[in-house]
Amino acid sequence: AASQASPTECVGDEFTAEFMAQHVPELLEKAKTTSDGTATLVMKRYPGNYLNLMVRVKTGIGELHANWSDILVCIDGEADVITGGTLVDRKDQADGEARGSRSEGGIHHMMHKGDVIHILPNTAHWTVLEPDKNFVF
Repeated sequence: AASQASPTECVGDEFTAEFMAQHVPELLEKAKTTSDGTATLVMKRYPGNYLNLMVRVKTGIGELHANWSDILVCIDGEADVITGGTLVDRKDQADGEARGSRSEGGIHHMMHKGDVIHILPNTAHWTVLEPDKNFVF
């Protein structure tokens, strides 16, 4: 028989809006100094996946993950997340990863605060920001 957790046992993790707000300013400052315009805080690693708080301050590169999904939850800012299509200048890497200068021919998803997108494995994707915009996710 499957065991059930008692109401006092931890069966998940909670990361509050206060936690996010506390860490976003330092991530924004760090992202401004990185070559790819991103900064990441690994909130928790789990078997088979992990949870990050990320900030992007400029358009990224195209990417594709063969072995996992990306789930983006927009906390603040906005970005055009383009899914599908083809990676331009594709370079395959270890563990089923691929990178490219951008993606062409995909579907545009304008993400705003509160929006969620689930990007399946083997789906090219590219996050595009307007100048002077930020994306917190």
